[in-house]
Amino acid sequence: MAGIEETKEVIRFVQILAETIEVAKADGSIDIFDAMSAISLISPLAAAGKGISEIKAELKDLDKEEVQELLALMQDAVAQLVQALK
Repeated sequence: MAGIEETKEVIRFVQILAETIEVAKADGSIDIFDAMSAISLISPLAAAGKGISEIKAELKDLDKEEVQELLALMQDAVAQLVQALK
């Protein structure tokens, strides 16, 4: 069994991206502080990208519980991103 950790890292990056967008939009303007917040995306992006080549194998080897876990995580992450982009 391959597990789903690398796939979860990508989903977590989407969540962090959404959080960063929400923070940047909070004051109604984009400024240098928002750029500094965007720098915080580098580490999660690197973590997500590090194992990206393993995701295909993870997805080929999903069991029912992993499918349910990933669906729940993706639903939350996409909802959070959509809300941040409104």
